[in-house]
Amino acid sequence: MSSCLITGASGFVGRPLLEALVESGYACRTLQRSGSSSVGGEVQHYVANLGVDPIPEDSLAGVETVIHLAGTAHTDYSGEEHDRVHRAGTLQLAAAAAEAGVQHFIYMSSVKAMGESDGDGLRIEASIAADASPYGQAKRAAELGLADIAAASNMGVTVLRPALVYGFEAKGNLATLLRYSIKPLPGLPRLGARSMVALEDLLAAVSLFVGRPLPGYRCYIVSGADAYSSRDIQELSRHALGRPAPSVTVPSWMCRAILAAVDVIRHKEGASTFQRVFGAELFSSAALQADTEWRPMRNLESYLPTMLAAVAERENAHA
Repeated sequence: MSSCLITGASGFVGRPLLEALVESGYACRTLQRSGSSSVGGEVQHYVANLGVDPIPEDSLAGVETVIHLAGTAHTDYSGEEHDRVHRAGTLQLAAAAAEAGVQHFIYMSSVKAMGESDGDGLRIEASIAADASPYGQAKRAAELGLADIAAASNMGVTVLRPALVYGFEAKGNLATLLRYSIKPLPGLPRLGARSMVALEDLLAAVSLFVGRPLPGYRCYIVSGADAYSSRDIQELSRHALGRPAPSVTVPSWMCRAILAAVDVIRHKEGASTFQRVFGAELFSSAALQADTEWRPMRNLESYLPTMLAAVAERENAHA
């Protein structure tokens, strides 16, 4: 029976991944900052705060695959905190895994490791910009450190960079956009577009590499086939609710001015909120599709009814 250790097993990606692996018969362990997973079965749980605590000595014994998902995308974290969590903690775990004889280390990075886009072009793995956020810088530093560990050991490393991940529960800017979309408000400017990937498609990509020891270092973008602008999501949401598309559109200059004021009030650093909501971020998963049998199978439209219902329920609960 193949064995694996998962970090971040209680998170948005980790929880369903752990459930799927347990159901498929993998011998699973988790490494978390505290507590334990709610998944039943013979799952062993270990506790350590990566980058701070030592890794439990027996947590990696006999493990074939490590799947490192743990991290945080909180924008209010300092650069030092992002570095501790995403670079130092990742490399601490990877070094321990290589020493313990783990065959394969799978790291969940992010397209944010590539820096901000400077245009509308489709980006590939080598499209690295210098202006990454502290979160993105730490993720990129972790990727580079993992390449060094792979070169110096017998452990293979696979890095996955997902685009914006969506599932049956909306999070972050997507949740905010859906809350806007369910209200009788003006249409958003038709600007930009963002690559996204369904949670189930991301889980399928991770699962491809579990139990498949591959030598060396590889890095793949994981992105769906479609890209969506904020206006696209607004109109798709209204269509899913049986409502007409907005008849009036807010001018782009007005959106820019309002969001710039919000950034000033919040003392926001890095990419502007306007850029995050209306900018273009287009990514290609061609390399992953060329090297594996993975193909994106889902689109946002199939998730929207459930996502909108969850957003409406939370809105009503806070009313």
